Amino acid sequence: MNPIDSYLNWLKKQFDAEEVDGWVEVISPFLDRNNDHLQFYLKRNADKIIVSDGGQTISNLELSGFQKTDKRAELMATIFRGFQVDWAEDSEIQLTCDASQFPARFHGYIQTLLAIDNLGYLTKENVKSMFLEDVSEFLIAKGITYHANHKVMGKSGSTLEFPFYIPDHNNFQSAYIQLMNNPSTSYKQIMFDWADSTEARKNSKSITLINDAYVKPPKRLLRALEEYEISAVLWSQKEHLFEELVA
Repeated sequence: MNPIDSYLNWLKKQFDAEEVDGWVEVISPFLDRNNDHLQFYLKRNADKIIVSDGGQTISNLELSGFQKTDKRAELMATIFRGFQVDWAEDSEIQLTCDASQFPARFHGYIQTLLAIDNLGYLTKENVKSMFLEDVSEFLIAKGITYHANHKVMGKSGSTLEFPFYIPDHNNFQSAYIQLMNNPSTSYKQIMFDWADSTEARKNSKSITLINDAYVKPPKRLLRALEEYEISAVLWSQKEHLFEELVA
């Protein structure tokens, strides 16, 4: 038997369908990022076929901590446009097509659900972890020696932790680097940490590296950092970080 035919026969057997309240509930063999089977609903209306996920995909995405920024909303819209799938206001992902077009459109619908589900990797904690790794790799590639998770005692008596501390060596001036993953949220805590640790950090440079991949930092944030003599470096302009360290 042709390997493709063998695969298609296997695939067909993996689908489970049951009629529920006028809809056909379908459990597919395709897995989301949590290893749960994709589930959706089908209904025929005259010569049209309607497919809906009942809002589950985006609901699960939001439960995982996903936050819809303007950049991410644009990315989601691109996915929906690419597969010609509708996204309702109540988060339901729906496809309506002619019965004659169903096979190809249904294939695109499944790809849409998988693509949207994969946006779960852009949750706050995942982005934070990846940003930390990206910065680490950048410093290593530039031959910059650093201490990770460096702790200092603040004037308030609190122990403050900076993800990167670069000691004075070769052409590099000592520096503390703080990371900001979401510049649209409150930045008061990070400003307090900088102010509270001024004496402990002595004459080292103070650098806040801002992840602007999804959200553009507000001007008030940049002004506040400048007033505290803290260098603000956008990750999209990360070469400026190297320039700050050798200046």
